[in-house]
Amino acid sequence: MKNDHQNATAQGIEISADGKTLEKCPEDLVEIVIPNGVTTIGENAFYCCTRLESVVIPDSMTTIGDRAFFGCGNLENIVIPDSVTTIGNGAFLGCGNLENIVIPDSVREIGDGAFWECENLQSVEIRNGGMVIGRNVFRDCPGLKSIKTPNGDFNGGNLDEWTIPLRVKDEPENSVILR
Repeated sequence: MKNDHQNATAQGIEISADGKTLEKCPEDLVEIVIPNGVTTIGENAFYCCTRLESVVIPDSMTTIGDRAFFGCGNLENIVIPDSVTTIGNGAFLGCGNLENIVIPDSVREIGDGAFWECENLQSVEIRNGGMVIGRNVFRDCPGLKSIKTPNGDFNGGNLDEWTIPLRVKDEPENSVILR
């Protein structure tokens, strides 16, 4: 009987030799269940997988790397598990079909432009009031109507401006911490 990693390899999915990093997926993939034990989705792992609609991330995952899902325009459904601590720069850049996202309490950092150009993104729930958030996280998300945080929510029309109590942190430069 094949294990999860052997099944993934048979589908053309590249996983590092130590089994910890998903490095690359074939562009024609429509859905994927990432094998348990994988802790990192590497940089550009799903780059321009334009047919990708659904991803199941295991509870072993801690890091969604920079531009991990860049250009996955058909990605509709993704659940970020409570084990994830970092969402990299541009991780979901150009994922135009994402409508809702829940960022669990475990996430400590969201990189610059993580959800940039998620045109159909309508609601975001941020469960950690103390995370570091980079610049332009929700830039060019014209459908965004609601952001829920532990310390206040925005519900309404176009999200042109949203003001919450923030403290600018010295490092990384120009990041903010939700308080």
